[in-house]
Amino acid sequence: MNPRIRVTLNKGRKGVLLGKLAIISEETTKFLASLGNDLGTAGRNQWTADNFKDGSLGFDLEDPSIPESEADQWRRGFKVIMTDDSTDAEMNQRIQRTTRKQFVSIQKALSLNESIEFGVYSNGDVSPAEIYQFTSQAEPPIEERPRTLSYHGEIQGVVHSFYKEAKPQYLKIRQLCTDDLITCYFSAAMYRSAIETMEAENTVLFVEGEITECLETGQIESINVSDFHFAPDFDLQFHLSFVGSRPDLTDGLSSDEIVRNLRDAE
Repeated sequence: MNPRIRVTLNKGRKGVLLGKLAIISEETTKFLASLGNDLGTAGRNQWTADNFKDGSLGFDLEDPSIPESEADQWRRGFKVIMTDDSTDAEMNQRIQRTTRKQFVSIQKALSLNESIEFGVYSNGDVSPAEIYQFTSQAEPPIEERPRTLSYHGEIQGVVHSFYKEAKPQYLKIRQLCTDDLITCYFSAAMYRSAIETMEAENTVLFVEGEITECLETGQIESINVSDFHFAPDFDLQFHLSFVGSRPDLTDGLSSDEIVRNLRDAE
């Protein structure tokens, strides 16, 4: 089954103003297009309304151009946005802030005492498996601010500056792979370790701790440091000593042939 949702306007009431229907349809179309871009869908944004019902305006939305294989990620995307769910880390990283704000625009189009309901179908269901309802009086389901993700990790970089008088104290580390300046907070107990990071010029460090990353940009905002340790010096001769150490690993093929075969397999 292609991704499919059930939209119901003003459940329990009869009809909807034509102008209001046009506005909500436009905002919903923009939202679905934005979500499709975030998900990298192969569809062409051909969401079509059908299966209309009398009374409260209700209809199904389905895009036949989206492969059935992508239906599950659409359901995950709908759930993350409509429930403000932060537990699906992968989907939260993929969905942009602009998409979340566009969904809020649908709710903002509702007038006083109006409501909209989205029902998300699962494969083979004759009725929506998950239903999410929003009204004009409810608090916005999505806070219009950048989202962050926290996880334990490590960066590699060099010391840029030391903020001794700040509370809490922190270092600015220039991350090698991105050239970004990362704020690295450390406790009073780690003061001596922080000082030692600056004793040698341009020494490369590994900084480990709880990382805060902006979901909108994918950039690391800060680290609550649990450990500083120096990267070992790069030894070119030691690196080159591994060349040819496993001749049977490639079954007699050259490096170029291995790479070519791998690319052809993709």
